[in-house]
Amino acid sequence: MKKRWIACLLAACMLLAGCAARTEPSENGGTPAQPDEPSNGDREIAGQDWRTWGTVDGTGTLHIGGTDVDVCACVFGDRVELYLDEPSQNLYKQIDYPKKLSTEQYEKANVQFDDYTGDGNTDVRVIVGDESAPEQWWTWVWDTDDFVYAAALAYPPAMAAADAALGRYLSTIRELHDSGSADRFALVYVDGDDVPELAAVNSEGLWDRDQVFLYTLDGDEPVLLASDIAPGMEGHSIAFDEGDNFILRSGAVTGERLICLAIGANGPEQVLSLEWCQNAPDPDVISYFINGQETDEAQYLAKEGELAASHDTMIRLDIEEMSVISLRLDNWGIMETVVGTIPYQSYEAITGA
Repeated sequence: MKKRWIACLLAACMLLAGCAARTEPSENGGTPAQPDEPSNGDREIAGQDWRTWGTVDGTGTLHIGGTDVDVCACVFGDRVELYLDEPSQNLYKQIDYPKKLSTEQYEKANVQFDDYTGDGNTDVRVIVGDESAPEQWWTWVWDTDDFVYAAALAYPPAMAAADAALGRYLSTIRELHDSGSADRFALVYVDGDDVPELAAVNSEGLWDRDQVFLYTLDGDEPVLLASDIAPGMEGHSIAFDEGDNFILRSGAVTGERLICLAIGANGPEQVLSLEWCQNAPDPDVISYFINGQETDEAQYLAKEGELAASHDTMIRLDIEEMSVISLRLDNWGIMETVVGTIPYQSYEAITGA
């Protein structure tokens, strides 16, 4: 999917209004309300207007390509139908779920509109449960002419082959937990296969030892890809570009140091390093390095620009939540802007303890 991100997240359009009582979903995912069961929430529309008898779960405004589109959302067990908010029933877009909701989940499902990617277009999220403590959510982002499912913005993350992988990570998860090294965990997808990686962090914010960890599997054995101290300390962080097999480590006492890694046949492999630093005798003199070789500022900035353009959106392992960050290059180097968040799971939740 083509990525087109901007520096800041737009304010939420609105949380869709709650709907009237739902009917139990049929085999195809939902059952329309009868004419004597108006479910349009806080408004009544007279006449033959479909909104007076259709199952309208809420209304909202989509900002798409610079144009505002008013829609009504109809939530079913296997899809969301977005209709133009007008008397005639005209379907604008249909959004199909990755998997069908159970009746219990369907009854607790609602829709939220927001710009989750910071590209200026409104995206759609289906949340099961309360927003403050969701059981799960799925997100579809606008891409060119339609909404596209974004696995990186799903919670819990897509779990293809995850159950088997989780069993192989359990010993590492327990070791990190029992040693006090980590207490929050998530299965994530760094490369393009269906075997997830393991992210682990310590929510206490330790500064004297590693507290952010990223593992992959070599057969049945967990292999450490990267670890670091608390994010933010002297610019330290670990982030990855989901599905692109790209990991970015940052951090330096002075200046900037970026180490780019990929998952190789025998564990992590360095694919690029960028560093600039002040010279000790004369702090006004800056030295630039690409893969350990000294270079000039122009070549260094050009390489940084290539990095930011190729991996303009990444997931950073922060402490409270994982942060979806937008990268851009300006006169100060690569700048990061948080455009979304993804929660971790507790030790008890991921292990079933």
